[in-house]
Amino acid sequence: MIKASVIVITYNGRHHLDACFRSLQKQSVEAHETILIDNASQDGSADFVRRNFPRVRVIESNTNLGFAGGNNLAAGEASGDVLVFLNDDTEVSPNWLEGLLSPFDADPRIAIVGCKMIDFFHRDVEVRVVCDLFGSAINDGIPRTPASHGYADVFYVPGFALAIRAAVFREVGGFDDSYFMFAEDIDLD
Repeated sequence: MIKASVIVITYNGRHHLDACFRSLQKQSVEAHETILIDNASQDGSADFVRRNFPRVRVIESNTNLGFAGGNNLAAGEASGDVLVFLNDDTEVSPNWLEGLLSPFDADPRIAIVGCKMIDFFHRDVEVRVVCDLFGSAINDGIPRTPASHGYADVFYVPGFALAIRAAVFREVGGFDDSYFMFAEDIDLD
């Protein structure tokens, strides 16, 4: 299996980190490395992860670089073949990483992969079709149809759980830092 660097970004998200990292510990395949990028949190996020998840590499920024800048900083330190960006408020199922990485092993032409999202209400939802002028998904909460399971053509892969070949990420210049937060994933795709 391809080597993956899982990058979790946080800004004062300590209350999410336990569930997020516990779900990562339960993966059917192990990540090559797991990195926390702490965007100048004031809630002890970095110390919490160091104390409770000692195998996680913690990178602390002195300033909040936003989603794009923080993830770019961590990506520059990552050594995996695939960079997996994951929001701190995300919990993943035990086969998540294996499923996310398998397309990369299957086809060297695949550059970027996303995953299915279950919202806070445990509904299987679409986040792939309609965006407003600011790049925000406006179809959140629309139930998926049975026919929509499986592979689909998408406008963009949402950044909350995005995997991309490291070489491709570097070739395109990473996330555009001018997008502090929101729409940087659309720009990347």
